[in-house]
Amino acid sequence: MVFKLKELEEDSPGIIIFSHKEFVKYSKYKTFNKILKAYHKNYFFGVHWGASYENTSKFNFENIDFNFCYKEQLPDLDLNKNTILPFTTRSFIPNDIFNEDKKNEKKYDVISVTRKVNVKFNLDLFNICRELIKQNPKIKVLILVANPNYVKSNFDHLFDDNFNNILGNFENVELVNFKEIPDQSIVAKKLQNSKMFLFTSRKEGVAKVTAEAALCNLPVLINKSFFGAARVGINPKYLLEYDSISTAVKYVNDYINSSAHQDKVFMNDLVDKENLLQLNKSLKNFYKMKNRQFEGKLDTLDLKNRLNSYLKELPNEYTVLNNDLKNLQAVKKYFLDFCIGQVEISNLGIVLDRIKNYKLHINLKHIILTFSPVWFIKIVRKRNAQKNMLSYE
Repeated sequence: MVFKLKELEEDSPGIIIFSHKEFVKYSKYKTFNKILKAYHKNYFFGVHWGASYENTSKFNFENIDFNFCYKEQLPDLDLNKNTILPFTTRSFIPNDIFNEDKKNEKKYDVISVTRKVNVKFNLDLFNICRELIKQNPKIKVLILVANPNYVKSNFDHLFDDNFNNILGNFENVELVNFKEIPDQSIVAKKLQNSKMFLFTSRKEGVAKVTAEAALCNLPVLINKSFFGAARVGINPKYLLEYDSISTAVKYVNDYINSSAHQDKVFMNDLVDKENLLQLNKSLKNFYKMKNRQFEGKLDTLDLKNRLNSYLKELPNEYTVLNNDLKNLQAVKKYFLDFCIGQVEISNLGIVLDRIKNYKLHINLKHIILTFSPVWFIKIVRKRNAQKNMLSYE
């Protein structure tokens, strides 16, 4: 989302943050970069990375001053030319909601929070849980499925089938579906009622859910090959990496059968109040490095939901479903309406810029799946799932 973290104060530049989605979408356009150059005297520009990329060479960082991300997300980023500030939505999870409540009864041995999307590798989740139950019939498992209605975009019709076939006959597995993203206090309560968190994704961005689990003092079980920032801020002693069903099951059994006293799972990287202080300090140092004065205050209200576009603050003439600027015309209008500065760009110039950069992408696979019956889609998805399924040993 486009988000003004700091207003312009006399000779002290403001700070404007774009989401990675906006940056990836618009940074290739001459129009976008012309706008940023025109306003650069009055503003610094940053990007919040809510995703992870192995290759950043295709992106134009020319007019970006700093990146809110972790090095695990953009491992190839040239740090001689680009600045990373290690703050993301993961840094600002409200600790007054996500914390350890020792009064809560531990009803569940294992909890997982997932969605009905392919990248979550839910088949791994189900197979690990089935093996856990085979070895320990008394084990209790809770699976929360948040915001599940994605089948039209990712064609994942297999979640319910796989769950019913693999875990549906076990009474000690509780599946809770949410039609919308659940209130964070509900998720926190369920985490506090559990002993251990199982995370089966293999690639994500900041993966806030592992941080939420760690803040509730749950050890995190994660795929050894995971790419992204899901490990950041978690005590390595309680970050358990599996590479097979059997190793995952062993970690769970060893932990829940252990009577050893548990240390703090999370580290200072996940303490929201500490991160707010460090954010302010880091930006002051950045201004000093750029020989600019830092005056005014940061707008730090609800950074967990404002940095990632989730909180819609702009009207529909600028955005659509979230707070991402919807097109280049909206980018231009945002700067003209809300920022101090001036740029001369005609609507015709924007149209010509878009035509120049237009590339026709025909996703034949997507077209076929769009017009295919569900039974055919399931065959395709099952075949692909078998190829990528986690091995037993």
